[in-house]
Amino acid sequence: NADFLTMLALSALWTGWRNGWNAAGWALAVCAFFLGGAFLMAYLLVLLHLEKGDLRRVLLGRHAPG
Repeated sequence: NADFLTMLALSALWTGWRNGWNAAGWALAVCAFFLGGAFLMAYLLVLLHLEKGDLRRVLLGRHAPG
């Protein structure tokens, strides 16, 4: 179970970091940790739509240049 727990922790850390650790970032990080892969898949699909397929913006969020 350690590998699954690591995936949950890393997805929560990435989600919070991507959103700048504001209130929404914390809420999304908690969702990512407790809801797992189903949440992460849906979150990535929504981000791909919102960012119009720009993977740099999807992965880096507010840390993306420009």
